[in-house]
Amino acid sequence: MLNKTFSTAFSSWAAVLVEKRMRRHAMARVLAKMSQTHYAMAFERWLGWMEELAGMRTKLRKCAQKMRNRGLAAAFTGWAVLLTESKDRQQLLKKVVLRIQNAKLARVYHGWLFRVEEMKKFRFLLGKGMANM
Repeated sequence: MLNKTFSTAFSSWAAVLVEKRMRRHAMARVLAKMSQTHYAMAFERWLGWMEELAGMRTKLRKCAQKMRNRGLAAAFTGWAVLLTESKDRQQLLKKVVLRIQNAKLARVYHGWLFRVEEMKKFRFLLGKGMANM
């Protein structure tokens, strides 16, 4: 009988101990979840801040690209204007050179014509003078 009482008491005590351990373990899990929830909330806030920062960086990069593109566009436009002006000057210079060359050719041609006319007159006079001799 005494053993039976001790056995029942021991079994009850062991059951209470197992129950206590289970409750302690459950409480530890609940507390861990609660503390992890705190960390999780902090992590979520940090993650949101990082996403916002990444968005701001993207916007800033796009803005800088637009500013650079405007500068590049202005530089390209200036270069295109200079190129057009340079081509116009080259064409004008070619025209001037051609006019000068044409003027020289015209003077040479007119000089040649004048000499041909003089030679004709000279031959005519020479022929007339030979005929009179």
